[in-house]
Amino acid sequence: MVDESLPRPLLCEDEISLGHMGRLRRWTGGPTVNRLLQILRAHQTSATDRESALHTVAPACGMSVSDYLSSCSMLPFSCFLVNESSVLGRATPSWSPKVVRALWKVLPSGVARFCQQCVEEQLAKRPYAVWRRRDQLPGQISCQRHHLKLLEFAPNAMLQSGPDALLDSRGAAVPDSETKLDIVESICRFNDITSRMLSAGRSWPAESVRLRLVRRGIESGFRATARGSGPLLSDAVFDSLPKSFVDAVLPFAERKRAGQYMPIIDSTVSRSGNGPTPVALALALTALFDDSRSAFDYVTGC
Repeated sequence: MVDESLPRPLLCEDEISLGHMGRLRRWTGGPTVNRLLQILRAHQTSATDRESALHTVAPACGMSVSDYLSSCSMLPFSCFLVNESSVLGRATPSWSPKVVRALWKVLPSGVARFCQQCVEEQLAKRPYAVWRRRDQLPGQISCQRHHLKLLEFAPNAMLQSGPDALLDSRGAAVPDSETKLDIVESICRFNDITSRMLSAGRSWPAESVRLRLVRRGIESGFRATARGSGPLLSDAVFDSLPKSFVDAVLPFAERKRAGQYMPIIDSTVSRSGNGPTPVALALALTALFDDSRSAFDYVTGC
C-alpha cells in the first residue's frame, strides 16, 4: 500500500534520478527497488513486469522517459557528445537504449554529495530534502551558493536515504585544505561550463563540435599533434587551473609534465583520436575561453 502521508513522487527541481527513486521507494513503503516497481506497476493500467525501471518510474511522474532522463539523470553531461548525429534533433536527447541502461544511474564523480545548508533550507519549506544533480558533477568541491564543503557518501546512499536523514552522519567530507578552491575564477568557470552541459538536457553531434574545437585551437595557436614546437592546450589547462583540482577530476593527470603531449586534452583540438570525455571537454573550454557562456555557445553553435 502507498503511504499517503508521505510526499507524492513528483520530481523536484534539479533532483537526481537515483535520489528520486529512493524517495519513491520510501513513499510507497517498498523495502527494495524491485518491490517499488511492483507497487507502481499495480497503479498503472498498461504496465507489465517487463517494463524497465525507467518506463515504470517516469509515467508515475507524468513524464516520458526522454523527459525524465533529460530532467533528472546525469546523461546530458555524461553523454554530452554522441556520434549518432543523424538521429539528433535540435531538442531531442536520443540516447540509445544501450547507453541508457549502462549510464543513467551512474554518478560521474563516483560519490553522492550534498550541502548541509541547502538541505536545511529545503527542510524549512517541506518535510523532506532531495539530492541535487548539480552537486554530483565532477569538480564540485563546495556548494556554489553557500561556499560550504559538500559532504560525500557512497552512491547507494541515494537509494537508501534522503540527505536529511544523513545530516547527523559523518560522511567523507571534502578536505578542509581544498574548500577554498571554489573561489578560484577558473574553477568557477569550469563548474559553470559543466552545469551548462548538464542543464542543456541533451547531447550534441560530436563531429560538428570537434570541428568548432579544431577551429578554436587554430585561432588560439595550439598544436594538435604530439610532434611540433607550438604550445599545448594541456599546458594551458594546467596553467589556468590549480594542479590539485585537475588531478582530482582527471585520471592520471598527476603524471603530466610541462611540454608533454596529453592526448585526453590535446586531442580536443584535433580531429584525430577519440572524441573528448565530458571532463576533458570542460577543462579544454575553461582554458580556451574567458567566460563560460561564450564557451558553451561557441561549442554548441548556439
